[in-house]
Amino acid sequence: TGLTGDEADSLFLAGTPGAAAELGLGANLATAQLKLRAALPHGLGERSRRIQERFHLDAPAWFRDADPVPHLVTVAEAVWQQRALRVHYRRWNGEVHRELQPLGLVLKGGIWYLAARAEGGGVRTYRVSRVLAADVLDEPFERPADFDLADYWQRSSRRLEDARFQGEALLRLSPRGLRLLPAQFGAVGGA
Repeated sequence: TGLTGDEADSLFLAGTPGAAAELGLGANLATAQLKLRAALPHGLGERSRRIQERFHLDAPAWFRDADPVPHLVTVAEAVWQQRALRVHYRRWNGEVHRELQPLGLVLKGGIWYLAARAEGGGVRTYRVSRVLAADVLDEPFERPADFDLADYWQRSSRRLEDARFQGEALLRLSPRGLRLLPAQFGAVGGA
């Protein structure tokens, strides 16, 4: 096909061109798509062009600005190269310095998250926009053979959902406010 390694890698992000661009793979993705389309038989090439013309994935949610992720490329490099990552990270209660073993990146609702193991601990989730500084270290680490990013993310998301919204609130809303509540708060906003 004439695809380079980076172009082939970028094809897995074909449905999310914004994510590919944030990871520094936007040009590779465009080139890979052109090469792939050229290699397809006429009917399939035309079909892929129509699909691209008629469907578009816009992952970020409405009504909020995108998180700036100036260290995303560095974090992704550490994930890809399986190298330890030293970060300066802003938590809700202050800043910390950590050395992490980055296991994977997740894009959820337009926000990037890093699944990583800290020294002496289990796998935790870090919001990439809260990384204030990041350096890829020379030392490789042994990735857990049984780690499955999609499974980890599903279990982690479920734990977060179960922990959220445990209280009740009494609100006075206009009829219009009541109709708009689910748009702002999802299922929790239902009456």
